[in-house]
Amino acid sequence: MSTSKLMTSLEYHGDWLAHEESFFFDWSTVQPYRWSGWRLALAAHISQFGLRLPSSWLGGSSDDSVVQTPGSTLAKRLRVAASSRVNNAPGPIKTHRNACLKFLWFCTCHELTTPLCEDSLCIYIEFLREGRDNLGSVTDFLHSINFLSNYQASPFLSLSCQQPTKFELPYSVISMKNTCKKDFKSCPRITLGLEPFMVHDILFIYVRHSHVAWQISIGISISVSYKLCMRYDCASRLRWDDSYCVVTEVYIRFYLDGCKNLQYKGRWCDVAKPDDGTFGVYHALIRGKSIFRTGFVLARILRYNGDITSVDTSLHMSRVQFISHVRTALQVIGVEKSLTLRFSGKSPRMGAAASAVTAQLSTAEIAQLSRTKSVNWVAHYDERNLSQRLAISRALGC
Repeated sequence: MSTSKLMTSLEYHGDWLAHEESFFFDWSTVQPYRWSGWRLALAAHISQFGLRLPSSWLGGSSDDSVVQTPGSTLAKRLRVAASSRVNNAPGPIKTHRNACLKFLWFCTCHELTTPLCEDSLCIYIEFLREGRDNLGSVTDFLHSINFLSNYQASPFLSLSCQQPTKFELPYSVISMKNTCKKDFKSCPRITLGLEPFMVHDILFIYVRHSHVAWQISIGISISVSYKLCMRYDCASRLRWDDSYCVVTEVYIRFYLDGCKNLQYKGRWCDVAKPDDGTFGVYHALIRGKSIFRTGFVLARILRYNGDITSVDTSLHMSRVQFISHVRTALQVIGVEKSLTLRFSGKSPRMGAAASAVTAQLSTAEIAQLSRTKSVNWVAHYDERNLSQRLAISRALGC
């Protein structure tokens, strides 16, 4: 059963949301905002806080202030429609939803009646410092609080005559943030990128010499993410359907209907057939198309009692599942288990970018491949190129 179906089937009883033991921070498996009972209960408590939230967060109606503003009947109707589009548009409203809702739920559970006050912010930062043990969660929270504070002054941002003012964090909050920076200051764990030989070995074991559907699906998921230099969000949109996947004798073309960074809308992504006749991603996709025909390329792998049983192409695999499959596949091809922990969902994209730099492709070609506009992104992988760094070193003489 999918998470959304599970959450919609649950019943809400009493004031469970306000109990201290009900709060949990990790929403990677269960997302409470999909639970209608939870949303209604939290909305009731938030009204006591005197805060405004985007209507899309808790599934409520549009803000009444939009309807009460001056204008004709037509102007009011159009204003409501425009505010609804703002609330549901990609951007800060969706980005900061989870962090804000977690904080407000925490305040509800622990009887903090003024969430945006200095005391509540410091308490929650200390909770993050002890429980999450990383600076990222604190930074994300403070960005979200800045958004939430600005939203109170201008609930519909550009639609309001009021201009949001930058939220000034209290001195104690800034001090706690700086303390967290000091506590978590350490050498960062560098994520490794996939190497071309790794992708070849995964294709050889999982696709070319396998007759099991789930193995073929995993091999294709990893290799196509590498070949198209895709982040997980983009790769999870690839589909086998005829309108999304076109097969020719020299290439396979996918239609990507969107991109995470919104710099591009829909676009075509091509996988060329190898010139040397070796078994490559092109041949793996030919086999996958003949088996699965429709649905997501990064299909969800179903398990029963811990054993993999089937492939569900109607759903795409989660990021956690994708990372797990990447690490397992690397162990299968002989990479040490301790080393596989340094690979993540970014590894296919990072490996493809590093390979493109090593192959001395131009900046424009790499940017087109990776669907980016920033030259700094390409320069980052140029720094990872050992031969390039050694050439610079030798050029200095001595």
